[in-house]
Amino acid sequence: MRPLRFIIFVIAGSVMPACGPSSGEIPAQIVVSTNLKVVNLPKVADLTRLKGDRVIFRAGTNVPWSDYEDSLSAHDTFELARSAFFKKAPTESTFLRLAWNGSFFQATDFDSLYMITAYYWFEQAWDFYTHVVKDASSATQTPVIVSVYSAFTSQGLVKVPTGFVDNSSYQPLEDMFKMFRVGDQEGLPFEMNAGVVAHEFQHRIFHHIVFQSKGKAGYSAWRESRAKRILRATDEGIADINAVGFSRNANFLCEASRDLDGTFAKTATYENLADSANYYLLGTLIAKTIWEAADRDVEVLRADFLPQINRSLAPFGDFVVENLNAYDVDTLWKEVLKTLSIEKQTKLCREIKIRFQSLYSRIPTCA
Repeated sequence: MRPLRFIIFVIAGSVMPACGPSSGEIPAQIVVSTNLKVVNLPKVADLTRLKGDRVIFRAGTNVPWSDYEDSLSAHDTFELARSAFFKKAPTESTFLRLAWNGSFFQATDFDSLYMITAYYWFEQAWDFYTHVVKDASSATQTPVIVSVYSAFTSQGLVKVPTGFVDNSSYQPLEDMFKMFRVGDQEGLPFEMNAGVVAHEFQHRIFHHIVFQSKGKAGYSAWRESRAKRILRATDEGIADINAVGFSRNANFLCEASRDLDGTFAKTATYENLADSANYYLLGTLIAKTIWEAADRDVEVLRADFLPQINRSLAPFGDFVVENLNAYDVDTLWKEVLKTLSIEKQTKLCREIKIRFQSLYSRIPTCA
């Protein structure tokens, strides 16, 4: 009977998908929070290869980290940098293993469940950013590419992956999202976490508006400059607050230092964090400031702050591109305040004064 069971598994994994729909809106079982749930995967063009009209999954690439940084630093424009990089990092199609049970598809291995869950959340995040945040940039007009099980590698004859597990990232040079392998992470893997997917999607919006719309490749060598670290923190803070709006969870990462209602966020100040090498902490403070200005109300955040922050990114980018090494967070607050109602300006100024006291006098709307 053992050979028979093996044959049945192969049939379920490879042939059975032909019995169900292969494109359009497809019912499939994914992970929502920590539970399995049947949802409709929207806008699927090729289910087996997980290719949609807006979201396309590709097999991962193994690229030396130095090649990535060299491509950024050697080319001033986004298109030249991206072209140079992709000559070194081609991608291939993915392949899912699914079984059709007569009503919906079920993944027959973890990798396939991982991917279809991520696909669903990328599609949901796309709708959130277009319908709620009102983003109209190229980030929500051009397809998203998700590279599955990517890795950066060491130099030398043997390209050894360098510890990129239990993480998810948006790489602006490639304009691509990377799903890294699951290692020893506790809880929900990042790409199965709705908030994490929305966080990474916001990074794409930030880079498309602030840099790529102006033909720039984005910031590189950010460790070399305090201003660049603070800009990176700004990018992270905006991503965090949008993820809260999408997931409706102020602690979507389940990390104490990123919990907007936690002790760290309540006590941290700009003066304590501006020089920290850990830019995520300052990002938490930026998100916390907006969260408090929205009265810790997700509906207020979604209606009165997130679309306004999105509109502020274009003029914000005009300053950043020309004055990158002079950047500080007051630039963000100045531009965001211009988009808010008087009532919301008052609330945001109140929170800026509490957490960014040394920058407060530099913000005309507040001072």
